Amino acid sequence: LSPILEFQSQQGIVFCKPLEGSKGVGVYTAPNGEALKEFIGNKKEDYIVQEFLPPVKDCRYLYHVGPEKIFRACYEKCKPIVIGDGKTTLDDLIKKEASIPASSRKKIRANHKRKLKRCPAEGEVTALVASGNISQGAYGIILNDEEHEAIDAVILPLIKDLDEKRGIKMTTYCFDIGLLREVSGATPFTKNDLVFYEFQMPFDMNGYFRASDLTAVRFASAICKKYNVSPRGVYTEHLDEYMELIEKQQ
Repeated sequence: LSPILEFQSQQGIVFCKPLEGSKGVGVYTAPNGEALKEFIGNKKEDYIVQEFLPPVKDCRYLYHVGPEKIFRACYEKCKPIVIGDGKTTLDDLIKKEASIPASSRKKIRANHKRKLKRCPAEGEVTALVASGNISQGAYGIILNDEEHEAIDAVILPLIKDLDEKRGIKMTTYCFDIGLLREVSGATPFTKNDLVFYEFQMPFDMNGYFRASDLTAVRFASAICKKYNVSPRGVYTEHLDEYMELIEKQQ
């Protein structure tokens, strides 16, 4: 443990993540050396201990090469909270929180089923998910155009470098990243403004979208090909046709 504790003494707060893990299970933020020693000392599996860089936004960037078009998407992974009033149960607080999508609310209630009848104290903040993992109840909000373009300026050259210089050529790339500052047009965004948490190597988009979402992507791709427009053109020029295709699947 000595090298790990020495590293912590230099960094202060550190982030611990299992080497073989998924869905945010087993991650831990150690506030000091004693907490780190107690946490790591009880683990049998291998862990990565790294510098803790709290982002202003926790994001996922997806890049997919389709038959006709390249799709890119970057969304913020939102971790919902509720604030108690001393009277309302956790279950009702979750139900009343309008910002939580229905799909996330269902996962959150399942994960907190033993605590749903508890009434959080007035002003008590309850974090409903421990990480930004969508499967645990976090949800995504697509970044605005300025943010997306700023991140593109960093990620797209990286993907090109992986292809041309490293010989890594894939259909789908997935980067879990953190923005260390807000995007501002006045200051160019660089790789030093991002922290890379994880680089996943999926075979396709199935691991990131539900079957219904994939159907929607395929419909959008078909319209792009039919009218020779960009994905944005589906929304701005052919939305009625797109929605009609979607509704036929309901």
